[in-house]
Amino acid sequence: MILWLLVACGGADVERTAITGSRTSGTMTLDPVRWKLYVANQDRPSVTTVDVATLSVVDEVALPDGAEPRQIAVSADGLLVYASDWALGQVHVLSGGTVRRSEAVGALPYGIVAGPAERPDVMLAAYGWNQGRIFNAVMSEELQAWSFGWGDDSAPIDEDGSVSNGWDPRAIVWDEARNALYVGHQMNGRISKVDLETGEIDAMFLSRVRDDDPAVPQGVVYRVEQMAIAQDGSRLYVPHVLWNPSVPYGGGRQVWPAVSVVDLDAFVEVDRWVPGDGLDATLDGAPQGLASPAAAAVSPDGATVYVVTEGDSRLLTIDVAERRVTSVLALPGDAPRSVVLNPDGTVAFVHLAMDAELAVVDLV
Repeated sequence: MILWLLVACGGADVERTAITGSRTSGTMTLDPVRWKLYVANQDRPSVTTVDVATLSVVDEVALPDGAEPRQIAVSADGLLVYASDWALGQVHVLSGGTVRRSEAVGALPYGIVAGPAERPDVMLAAYGWNQGRIFNAVMSEELQAWSFGWGDDSAPIDEDGSVSNGWDPRAIVWDEARNALYVGHQMNGRISKVDLETGEIDAMFLSRVRDDDPAVPQGVVYRVEQMAIAQDGSRLYVPHVLWNPSVPYGGGRQVWPAVSVVDLDAFVEVDRWVPGDGLDATLDGAPQGLASPAAAAVSPDGATVYVVTEGDSRLLTIDVAERRVTSVLALPGDAPRSVVLNPDGTVAFVHLAMDAELAVVDLV
């Protein structure tokens, strides 16, 4: 692993620090209690621990042969680390530098989140094409399960609001205030809301856009893989692309970057930032294409959203109230797939998956 230290002030001076460790190619999460970053390594397979204070790799825990970890979650007390395993259909529970247990949860687990402070033993995962489960990670007991349903699999871009249309759940966040989960479905822009008290599922769809003008960002919502919730629970930010399947290859722009904003009180999409309307960006005077928004993070006060674009390795700073990109940082590596903030929102950690690098960005 190479760790980069970037100071995002003025011209964004860059200092390189090379550290021996493992290759990385997954996503990461921050443990603010123990001040550690955990990275899912799909290629080894393993989970790497980075000490934030020293920017050094302090541990690497090997996962079973054939594993392919996709996302990481950390319990509120920092004692348990969970890794969703897409290939083996398991969630691996790590503690004390070892794999304590591997839970079979079903086919293709992806998104994963840990419980709140009062329930550090609970783990939740969205997996397969249409399901999710809650486990007591200490007692190895399934507490609840739900199914989003296949829906009309002949029309994965359908947006009729059908609750049964639950294609490919991937992104997952926990709304502690409402005791609910929000699950983003990669294939059709559906956002499912799971009430953890009643088990009831509600759903809404991020809107598709059609326009006769090919220069207008348009298409169906695709690639919903990570989401970010404001600390006050008011908004959900969903990076994705708009894909226009009606445009033939080479006949015009097929894919547009976008970030959708969902009001969680009303559970409706209330805004969308796209090129020409909230997502314009320049770097050194040159317009930026902003290919494939992959992940987002929200400042503690909710005023700023940070978005990484996987296709062109950019970190965007977006003013929520003004609906505009206020800064663009070119990251020194490829395929940023995760961005997390420290508790006071002054530092961003960006995982550059294809280069096995970590960018540490001073946001002040």
